[in-house]
Amino acid sequence: FQQQANEHNVSQFMQVNDFYRYQVDAATWNYNSENVNFEQLGVPLIPVQNVATAITALNCLDVELTQSQLNKVLETVALPGRMQVVSEQPVAMVDVAHNSHAINYLLSTIEKSKRFESITDIRLVIGMMRDKDIKQSLSLFKGKVSQWYLGDIPNNSRAAAASELAEQLRALGEQNVHVTESIQSAWLQAKSEQTQSSLLLGVGSFYTVAEILSLKEV
Repeated sequence: FQQQANEHNVSQFMQVNDFYRYQVDAATWNYNSENVNFEQLGVPLIPVQNVATAITALNCLDVELTQSQLNKVLETVALPGRMQVVSEQPVAMVDVAHNSHAINYLLSTIEKSKRFESITDIRLVIGMMRDKDIKQSLSLFKGKVSQWYLGDIPNNSRAAAASELAEQLRALGEQNVHVTESIQSAWLQAKSEQTQSSLLLGVGSFYTVAEILSLKEV
């Protein structure tokens, strides 16, 4: 990055762990730079490293930020398809996570965010592409999901069949696996069986999330 900055005659190059730092704790995170420091910020539903970069950019533009302003923004900031909350009571959310790194980040955020502190169990709707590491991805949810809902992704030759995912889950020792005809039917069934204290979560692929969001009533 430094070399590219030099090649483009960048006058000021601010790199993480050099010009600014961030640290994620159990349920909060901190931001520190030469000019500003924020402690115990709320964990957002977008990657913390992206928020830290945005704070740095605003700081360079001499935009004054307060702790209360930041926390207010962090409570609501979201990206379509990325930890996108589609219902508040009970809580339902979709995320395009389709590999181990993204799924680990998703689960970590759910554990740390105050938004989900009253959640007692997860009802998972999942559909994945056949060329992804399905077994590894599914194993990350082991012990965290109470009910699994599977469905085929229509008109997609890359998509793994719901029966394939069910077989993988049973090999992992998972129970309460419900196989339906489509992702949309899986979501609707999960939604009808959701409790007030459970989190309904749709994950596994951009295509999975697109199918869910195309429903008239998500």
